[in-house]
Amino acid sequence: MIVYKCKYFDVDYDTESGIYFSNRFKIKNDKQYKESINKAAEALQTLKPEFLIISNKEVKYPVSPDLQEWAIKIIVPIVLKYGLKKVVYIAGEDFIENIAFQQIVERAKMIGINIDFANTEKEAYIKIKQTFK
Repeated sequence: MIVYKCKYFDVDYDTESGIYFSNRFKIKNDKQYKESINKAAEALQTLKPEFLIISNKEVKYPVSPDLQEWAIKIIVPIVLKYGLKKVVYIAGEDFIENIAFQQIVERAKMIGINIDFANTEKEAYIKIKQTFK
């Protein structure tokens, strides 16, 4: 069931698994990226998920290192405050965009966020479910 929707993404909640799934839509510039991160922060504070999968398949926008750092400063305190146990990003098809999101994942890991990268939705669910063990 869809529990949050904005022009940049929607969030679906699977009541059986307790996993939130966010499908991100096309982002075309820095302004839209910042707006999407602010909306993501709002969604995290509202939903307080324990497990989250974020699909970037539709995102074809390379995020600059400055924007990566800005996003981390916005999102990480919220993630730490509400105790998100695991996040998995599903890679898009754009090579440059994937490098940017891999950098975000690596930076978040250094801060202590349990975050991973997957190539498919199936792989993402497997990585989340491994957290339950």
